[in-house]
Amino acid sequence: MCLHARLVDLSSGVGALLKAHDVAGIYHLVRGQLEAFGDLLNLLSDPAYVEQMDAAYCAEVRRVLQAVVREGLGGKHLGDMSASLKTAEDRLDELKKRGVSRLNVSDRFRRAGLAGEYYSVCAYLCTHTHNNVSALETRHVDKTREPHQLLIGSDEIDTELAIVIELSLRMPMDALKLLIQRFEGLDATEYARLRTDFDALRAKWAPLVGLSAKP
Repeated sequence: MCLHARLVDLSSGVGALLKAHDVAGIYHLVRGQLEAFGDLLNLLSDPAYVEQMDAAYCAEVRRVLQAVVREGLGGKHLGDMSASLKTAEDRLDELKKRGVSRLNVSDRFRRAGLAGEYYSVCAYLCTHTHNNVSALETRHVDKTREPHQLLIGSDEIDTELAIVIELSLRMPMDALKLLIQRFEGLDATEYARLRTDFDALRAKWAPLVGLSAKP
């Protein structure tokens, strides 16, 4: 349920950026959504996957605190950080004895049946998150003018960004549908409301980039 909440919140963030005509940050939010959606699929197929998530968290804590302790960056809190480092290492050792280790991002997507999305959509989103030259030029250089102009605050929605936005709005709905199918007692009307909101929002921007107003 926390993963579904994350999907909804990040999708709301995308909607807020659309309303503010400030779309550059959408790529970063959707990348986080895509990872959360993969984790949700994995958790639905195997509840023990939560230990994989725990291993990922502890491994990241260890990586950061090892660097802090090694570089002596903790100051007066160095002792507490050393204790936290030991806690993370002990937990990783415990998980390792049971055959649980951290999965890298590609393995998480592959396990969720999203290998294609990892090497396409996720790879595309990462070009923006990692400030690749091509992504920077796409969002911040107007090559239709001579000399080329720097763009800041552009609200242009091209076809690629429209697809990303649609994905962002669709993931919470897909996740909620899966949860309703899996667990009895969840309110199906929530899915209907979310679908109505999605259709209304999509109808406003889809025609701007030549897409059908109907999903």
